[in-house]
Order: sequence, then C-alpha cells, then structure tokens
Amino acid sequence: MALRIPFGVGLGVGYVLGARAGRQQYDSIARAFRAAKEQPAVQEAAGVVAARASALVGQVKQSAFGSRQAPAPPPRPGAAGPTPPPAPGGPTILSSPPGGQLG
Repeated sequence: MALRIPFGVGLGVGYVLGARAGRQQYDSIARAFRAAKEQPAVQEAAGVVAARASALVGQVKQSAFGSRQAPAPPPRPGAAGPTPPPAPGGPTILSSPPGGQLG
C-alpha cells in the first residue's frame, strides 16, 4: 500500500508533463532517435552486440547440452505414431485398449 501512493503521484506527474510537451516534442525526440539510429557507428555497435549475443547463446547451448542434441520430447499418451505394416498370415493388433492394460 505504501508504494501505491508514490507510484500514482509519479504516474500523474508524468502524464501532466507529457501532455504539456505535446506532439511537437514527441516528433522531435522521434526524429533525433531515428537520426542517431542511422549513424554508421551506432549500426556497427549494434552489429557487434548482436554477434556477441549470438555467440553467447551458442556457448550456453553448448554448456547445457554438451556435444549431444537436445533430447526429444517423450511421446504423449494416446498419440498415434507410425504403424508397422501388417504381418503376413495373421491379424495385427493396432492399438492397446483404453487404460493401457490387457485383460
């Protein structure tokens, strides 16, 4: 409860200041952001960050799974998989009865 009042006051102050700034200030900030984003140095830094993040993800996967692949999920109960071809000369049981128990 003690944090709700300051949060509400801060929210109200932010709303009032934002409303006073208006659309012109928003457009000015958006233009400055777009201009900064298009700078070659910023694009280069973003590329470096993306490459390092990708390498870090690869390292985490390697340490979590080692050299093996991620384990396959277990089959869901009742999920139908591929059925083998029928054996020549006799009937084939295609599924087990409900509950998985016989007789």
